[in-house]
Amino acid sequence: MVKHVEKTKRDRVYVGASQIAVYRELAGIGVDRSNKGKGIEQPAFEDLKNVFMIAVCLGCRAGRKAELSDKKELTRTSYFSDEEIDTLRAIAIASTTDLEVLDDNDSLFQIAEGFANTGFEELKRKTLGPGRPLLNLTSLLLEYYDELYPIAKT
Repeated sequence: MVKHVEKTKRDRVYVGASQIAVYRELAGIGVDRSNKGKGIEQPAFEDLKNVFMIAVCLGCRAGRKAELSDKKELTRTSYFSDEEIDTLRAIAIASTTDLEVLDDNDSLFQIAEGFANTGFEELKRKTLGPGRPLLNLTSLLLEYYDELYPIAKT
């Protein structure tokens, strides 16, 4: 008889403790909502989860995961939409080539956290460099779009 082991369902997402302040800055947390700015003066992201998702994608694009040495809670897993979870699943399958990761919520988020840990550095460097974070983020995304779809350039 085969026993089915119930995997634990993780309810938190973690990032490096030293990264929290930058995540919060990019999401405009700690800024009075009425003073967040308009247009290009807005924070680059709407919330922490979105900063995390872009960091994951940048780390995945780089093809490197870095383990977290000193982790701190960033957000709850329940804040992620089904589409975002599906994106993380696709990344996890691609990086492990193991479908078992679909049944293991903890592994899924550990993989995502590893990619985010790598992608965070590029995100920080590109968005918080000279200029405005929202414009810098837009430039970064357009740069990657042009690489993926060179024919779209006119």
